Amino acid sequence: MSAPKTSRADPGSRARRTRLLLIALWLILTGLSTACVARAWAAGPHGASIVDTASHRLSNLTIDLQLPLWKGAWLLGVPSMRGVISPLILSGLGWAACIYAGVRAASWIRARRPAKQPASAAPAAEPRGLGRRAFLGRASVAAVLPATAGVAALSTPWALTTKRYRVPIRDLPPELDGLRIAQLADTHLGAWIPRSHIDRAVQIALDLKPDLYFLTGDYIHIFPDYVTPGLEALRPLVEDRRAIGTLAVRGNHDHYGNGHLTLAALHAIGARVIENDRLFLDAARRTLTDRIPDRGLCIAGLADLWQDRIDPAAALRDVPGAMPRIMLAHNPDCAEVVARDRPDSRIDLMVSGHMHGGQVWLPIIGTPWVPSSYGTKYAYGLVRGPLGPVIISAGVGMSGVPMRLMVPPEVVEITLTREA
Repeated sequence: MSAPKTSRADPGSRARRTRLLLIALWLILTGLSTACVARAWAAGPHGASIVDTASHRLSNLTIDLQLPLWKGAWLLGVPSMRGVISPLILSGLGWAACIYAGVRAASWIRARRPAKQPASAAPAAEPRGLGRRAFLGRASVAAVLPATAGVAALSTPWALTTKRYRVPIRDLPPELDGLRIAQLADTHLGAWIPRSHIDRAVQIALDLKPDLYFLTGDYIHIFPDYVTPGLEALRPLVEDRRAIGTLAVRGNHDHYGNGHLTLAALHAIGARVIENDRLFLDAARRTLTDRIPDRGLCIAGLADLWQDRIDPAAALRDVPGAMPRIMLAHNPDCAEVVARDRPDSRIDLMVSGHMHGGQVWLPIIGTPWVPSSYGTKYAYGLVRGPLGPVIISAGVGMSGVPMRLMVPPEVVEITLTREA
């Protein structure tokens, strides 16, 4: 007598099929995400193809969906984070946790569904379980996190915009009225930002046809092998013959990678570095010079507040009191430090980055956190500093976590006008 065949409705058979499907799903997700992370980190300095761009976006989505695990590994200094082994382990653990959480949530929902009543049964009292509306409501809530992660990783970080400001400047020479400046901040070439994204930002800046370019630091994301390609991506700005010049300072990430190498790379592309130093824009000749002109604009710069020593006295040395001056500083907290140490300084405008606009803005809550000692005062935009206005760019790239939500990347255009 032959053994009875297993019914397709057999609970044991269903459980085995479910386990196999979950294992297959785990293997597919782990393999794809590991490949994307490894490709993104390997292609960071040079990749500009469609495949490289897609790898960066999917890699960022993987990290955002498993953020506590990936951020914890980074904080603990997990070795070989740029190889394949660590991404494989982290992706495997992360997707296992996500799938387990999904299975548990599905079991919880099934346990609370109302039991089906036989057709012949009398109407029963309202069952103690999830009704259709409740089920759909909880399912919608459960979908919020992955949907938000998708927008934060795949959409907002790449939606480059142009932010424009008009700033009145006291004592601005008539020849410089309407002077236009394009600022690029925090390009962060690296594991999270592909070269193609920076190329788009550079093209936007070129299309503005400004008189000056300001580069306010953080050209790379941590690792030194991004330095040369990160600065080479900005070379078209320096070579723009229509512009008067390109002025630059370094940020904290440039020092994390290699501050001396970044300085050399800035000089190599032809940018004028003005850390704790200044240049003058001669109004009559519309040229940059080290000499103090009869009429002009002082453009000063500060070193990085976190990784170097700022010296506002050196940056503003010998500047005539009646001459307007703009200051470049990667970190806008410099505005408070300068006001504390040299309260008599005249600064008509400070141009900064570093804060990324907080990268995330939430309804009611606002910007949860920015890397500042002064709360969210210098998170973003045109704000009033203790000595004058401060413009803080949301930046081009990302730092901290590979996401942007309601805070798109931007290129900044500043138009200087004479104060009435």
